[in-house]
Amino acid sequence: MNYSSINQTVIPQILIPDHTPTTTSPISAGYWNVVAGGPTIRSGRWIHVLPLARIYIYRIFSKFVFRHAISLLGKLNCQLMIHYNPSRRSFLKAAQAVTTSMGIFGTLDTDPPEWTLAPTPTTRTLFDVTVALDGAYAVGGGGVLIERTGGGTWSTILADGPRGNGNNLLGVDVTADGEYIWFVGASGTVGTYDIHGCGCGCRVTDLSEPDDCTNNFRDIAVTGHGGNATVVIADESGQIHRSQDDGDSWETLTPGDGSSIPAIDFHATGRGHAADTSQSTFATDVDQTWERFGIEDRDESLYGLDSNGTDAVWVCSQDGQILEYDGRWSVASLGDCRLRDIEVRRDRSDGLTVGASGHVFRYTQVWNAETTPSEENLHAVTLGSADDRAFSTHDTVPELAVGAFGTILER
Repeated sequence: MNYSSINQTVIPQILIPDHTPTTTSPISAGYWNVVAGGPTIRSGRWIHVLPLARIYIYRIFSKFVFRHAISLLGKLNCQLMIHYNPSRRSFLKAAQAVTTSMGIFGTLDTDPPEWTLAPTPTTRTLFDVTVALDGAYAVGGGGVLIERTGGGTWSTILADGPRGNGNNLLGVDVTADGEYIWFVGASGTVGTYDIHGCGCGCRVTDLSEPDDCTNNFRDIAVTGHGGNATVVIADESGQIHRSQDDGDSWETLTPGDGSSIPAIDFHATGRGHAADTSQSTFATDVDQTWERFGIEDRDESLYGLDSNGTDAVWVCSQDGQILEYDGRWSVASLGDCRLRDIEVRRDRSDGLTVGASGHVFRYTQVWNAETTPSEENLHAVTLGSADDRAFSTHDTVPELAVGAFGTILER
């Protein structure tokens, strides 16, 4: 066959050593001149260069495809790209979708991690979750308190509450040093768990029924270090209970009209916010005076709250509304979903809210729905080690969402 008659594409000359030359070629003896499209004779032997040609063609094709992919991204009719300031995560995810659909060899290894179901030690509903120095803790029905250790395994610490009577535990928080877990629940239940105690029996302290109060305690906010903590509890009867001496004494007041207060959070000692089911939000300072502010002309019940500063408050409602206060109120609607908890970083770079039917939404300047492997109702969420806390966890704690039937989602 006369290869000189074939219309060939010549790639840049590649010289390959030949240790057994048999003839003298126009180029230096002992080398091959490689031409794409078929073998050519140099120094008396044939060489098949198909692999080299494939490399060359692949490089040209890749440049064309990626230029075309970037062009197509601008035409995508999808939610990820309609916002004026899409996140890097959204851009990479959209880029991978385009390039994969075009059949490019392989995929971009930039997909964000997905939510997964964690093996759980309980089938009881989990109502709240927090992060401590040694891992994560969640509380729930029947008085259950469970812990996530550094190895990622969840185990049960308490099966029936600090008194062993099985009262539901509804709220949990941790001291500023991450060493003491405070939890509250039904019928005046209050307790602490010392992560450094000598054993489970001496780690748990029962502080239930402060001042003989047996109301259902819905949420708790703790500031200060263990042994000297300021603790504020919100209850189902619209009352707020505060202790400034680690639970030794308490004072009680009613900031609103007596409606249930399911959410309370503090961004500093003595400074925080609360929300009730009568569309009211309240702010307090160091003198324990609670003042109502906002939210006008709203008719939905408020359930989740994150207090990041005097003018940095996030609230979620049962009607799928996110209300943000940064000196004035703004509202974002996430559709027909009952939201129960919200947590946003203080720099507003990331946030999560969760609710009924496994709904999870992420905030990166705008709110977007995320896919989860569960349709169970979710009651609480934490950003894990990425949360704004005064301490650093011993091991990395993932983002967590907890809910019905012991559901635990991790990401």
